[in-house]
Amino acid sequence: MPDPSPSAPASWPNTAANRAHLAALVRRLHHALLAASSATQVLEQWCATWHAAAAARIAVRIVPAAPALPDDAMRARLDVGGDDRIGHRRVCLHWEGRILSEADNWYVPARLSAGMNATLAASSEPFGRVIAPLRPYRTNLRALVLWQADTDLGDGTITIPSAVLRHEAVIRSVRGEPLAEVHEVYQRGVLPPP
Repeated sequence: MPDPSPSAPASWPNTAANRAHLAALVRRLHHALLAASSATQVLEQWCATWHAAAAARIAVRIVPAAPALPDDAMRARLDVGGDDRIGHRRVCLHWEGRILSEADNWYVPARLSAGMNATLAASSEPFGRVIAPLRPYRTNLRALVLWQADTDLGDGTITIPSAVLRHEAVIRSVRGEPLAEVHEVYQRGVLPPP
């Protein structure tokens, strides 16, 4: 499968009804992500519902990048010392050629099984799917709606920017132990075509 390319903006006619519909979709996704334990599961359900996919399975493309080093505040949130190793993955989550989100994920390898670490190192499986046996949940740090569709008052078509939501969260095991911190930017590809 070829790498996905940034989704071109869909050509939504600029009507009050379309602006309200898109604003409602962005808010619905925003709230679903805030309430969920796994962004991957939310995106798979979202694609199944809004893109009419009977069985949507999100894929990950690893984005080559120099590891982003965690700062002291992130190390404190992850409850690790200055000498503890932190893994980093920069990924693009996509489905059917549509980029759904771009994310940075800092994780504590010592709190994952050897098999989980091997999978993260050698595959493009989503982090949430890999750590699912730990029954993770998210503690939200920051969540921003980056685009207010109902304020787009231009002519012709609605201009959808590349980024529509930004979420940051600490992912914890069922026992409450911090496993990772994620910074996710949800792209216009999450929105269905008109």
